[in-house]
Amino acid sequence: MSESHLPQDWKDANILPIFKSGERTNCGNYRPISLTSIVIKIFEKIVHKKMFDYIERNKLLDPEQFGFRKFRNCEIQLLLYANYIAKQLNLGIPVHSIYLDIQKAFDKVPHSELIYKLKKYFGIDEKLLKWICSFLSGRRQRVKIGDSFSEWAEVTSGVPQGSVLAPLLFLCYVKDMQEKQHKANVSKFADYTKLFNAIYDSNCTLQLQASLDAISEWCKKWKMPLNLNKSAVLKFERVEHAIPAYTLQGEPLRFVKDERDLGIKMDSMLSFKPHIQDIVAKSLKLYGWMVRTLVTRERDVVLKIYKTIIRPNLEYASSVWNPTAAGQIKLIEKVQRKET
Repeated sequence: MSESHLPQDWKDANILPIFKSGERTNCGNYRPISLTSIVIKIFEKIVHKKMFDYIERNKLLDPEQFGFRKFRNCEIQLLLYANYIAKQLNLGIPVHSIYLDIQKAFDKVPHSELIYKLKKYFGIDEKLLKWICSFLSGRRQRVKIGDSFSEWAEVTSGVPQGSVLAPLLFLCYVKDMQEKQHKANVSKFADYTKLFNAIYDSNCTLQLQASLDAISEWCKKWKMPLNLNKSAVLKFERVEHAIPAYTLQGEPLRFVKDERDLGIKMDSMLSFKPHIQDIVAKSLKLYGWMVRTLVTRERDVVLKIYKTIIRPNLEYASSVWNPTAAGQIKLIEKVQRKET
């Protein structure tokens, strides 16, 4: 720390590609898992604790950010979001929500701009800044498949995924994303951002578009490209209204009937019916896998697997989508009845 220098082997990473879905021959269908030095992770934890405590104590992060922070999580953000929408729908007012996705966000963070923000917005001192510069620069990575490795490739941008400091550095970088827009509600979870507002009249759609343009300009300025294919608009409404035209960087945004939001499928009626159908279908598949795979039918073994694999899938963020319709409750209980 005093020399602001890290050895090269502390900055090297092996990339392990994990298949997601789709064509196995397409590199884009793999999630790159970065395996870094254990020693530097211990060092990072010390730095992270000091930085995080200082930033939170001085309230330097924006209140709209819920990612990687104490006492904030997916469920809390979703509860606040669903509560806002439900209140408006009860009054007969539609809500438009724009979901934005930053393309390869963690890999795109430019180092010089990040250092500038750490100094300007967070008051990080010179010694720690120099250490962070050393931590970010001169990094290398290679892909590991089986016992084979690719050639080393230099990493010239981004916060190193698989490291302890990366999430905090990213939160610092996107802190001011929404500062130049004051019209729409904003909610962020790391790089996952949504803009939403109650629509009382046509002026509200214009205000939402203005907020979208402001965030789009921020992304251009700070080199954070938005993924147009994964960005979409979801209308929450009881009665169908005319579809307004929202554009992002000159391209029209697509409208969707439902959207997966931090693991919960939101639908236009805020009924959570598609979400419940999804988790029940997934749980029954897991149940089928368990029946086919397990030789034993001992109570303790079956119960432990059910509690470890199946029940968490049914219970995730249940305070948000807790069903009231008898049909939906029976659908969920069907899984447990089959298990017992």
